[in-house]
Amino acid sequence: MGAVQRGERRITVRSGQGPGKTTISAIIGLWRCWRAENSLTIVTAPTMRQCKDVWLVEARKRIAKADPLIQRFIKITKTRVIIAGRDDWGVKLVTSTQPESAQGYHQENMSVIMEEASGISRELVTQFKGTLSNPDSLLLMIGNPNTRDCSFFDSFNAHRHQWKCYAMNAEDTA
Repeated sequence: MGAVQRGERRITVRSGQGPGKTTISAIIGLWRCWRAENSLTIVTAPTMRQCKDVWLVEARKRIAKADPLIQRFIKITKTRVIIAGRDDWGVKLVTSTQPESAQGYHQENMSVIMEEASGISRELVTQFKGTLSNPDSLLLMIGNPNTRDCSFFDSFNAHRHQWKCYAMNAEDTA
């Protein structure tokens, strides 16, 4: 996939099933929070099941493998990852069913990870783009290219110039 260069604020990754998209997004989400105090990562997907039962489970696995010193500072609830006991620092899970779920977040060093991005409406993607005005913000869309009628498809086609695009070959996974 190549290294993410500094200043790449919009990244989109497509792949079939199996190469580790959720593992990658969990590592990126946790790293983005850990690297700067008061960082916020929003993880959104078409269903809360995807957020909780897939993404958060993967994040738990990654944290379980972390140094015990780091583990002491991280608490995982049913819908959040809290760093250093501070509600304003960590990961929040939000379903992408309503555009209003993108409103009200304006934190420095904010990241948004869109899991199963082909199932997220153009309106919600636009809302989150507007929220990410800080120079250190990050928007990561990742998923299977299931449909052509979505912002995820557009990020590889009509709006490609606005995105750093990656493709993971599912056939290369073991």
